[in-house]
Amino acid sequence: VLLRTPLAMAATQPPPPPPQQQSPPSPPTTRLRRRRRPNGKILPLPRDVVDRIAAGEVVQRPVSVVKELIENSLDADGTQIDVQTVRGGLDSIAVTDDGIGISPRDLPLACTRFATSKLVEVDDLKSIRTFGFRGEALASASMVARVGITSRVRPRIRKDDDDEYDDDDDEEEDDATQQRCAYKMQYRDGSPDPKLHPHPKPRPSAGRGGTS
Repeated sequence: VLLRTPLAMAATQPPPPPPQQQSPPSPPTTRLRRRRRPNGKILPLPRDVVDRIAAGEVVQRPVSVVKELIENSLDADGTQIDVQTVRGGLDSIAVTDDGIGISPRDLPLACTRFATSKLVEVDDLKSIRTFGFRGEALASASMVARVGITSRVRPRIRKDDDDEYDDDDDEEEDDATQQRCAYKMQYRDGSPDPKLHPHPKPRPSAGRGGTS
């Protein structure tokens, strides 16, 4: 009787063949198809595509928006500027100043591209003394986010000699009305939000002098 322990049996049996090495599977290949315009014609880009491309050149990161808004506050003679952000500006950015404010009749154009109060004609480029003048900051921000502006016009300083406003008399009554309260407006894609403002007119709101 021959009894073999498991060790002896393992010693007499031939060693198992080495495992075969399998080559790693090749990654799946995908073919990218480029969307070509019909007949390869050159056509102008749609307006919304152009606006978003331009917005990407101005607004690259949340800090770019903060920079543009602070420059607007400085151009508005703001002496106190408050900046608040949520998640580093990814969720919300709020900039409040005590500047001269925006007139209610100008609010519908505040986020319109190339609409500005700092430049009128080409010769004005020779005497630009403001941080911004192209009117692209707010327009670009409204292309990538929802923008809300609340502004109250700062009271105007009367002249010492004739005790009158610097503007014409017919605008004096309008200016007094605008200073009684603030006005707010919401924007999307470079224009007032049509859902909130069916008629492009700002709404009266509570607010201190300046813009937020």
